[in-house]
Amino acid sequence: MRWRTVLWSMVAEGRTPAELAPVLGVSPNGVAALACRARKGLRQAYLQAEAEAGTDREEPVVAGGPVGSPDHRCPAGVTVRQDRE
Repeated sequence: MRWRTVLWSMVAEGRTPAELAPVLGVSPNGVAALACRARKGLRQAYLQAEAEAGTDREEPVVAGGPVGSPDHRCPAGVTVRQDRE
């Protein structure tokens, strides 16, 4: 649920990590890391759904490069946790 909240707030509403930090009870850096994990988790879920659907399309491309490529907006040390906050 936090992933959805962070993504919606930052992408659709244009809020910054500093604005969301007090709402979520974490630091602005914590919000940025959470947003990064949420983007990566959404990307993984999308790729999994595409694989299960058995589509023969070429690899989807989004802003920043092919889906599944390292995201230039996320630090290398940020990993996707399996508990999907």
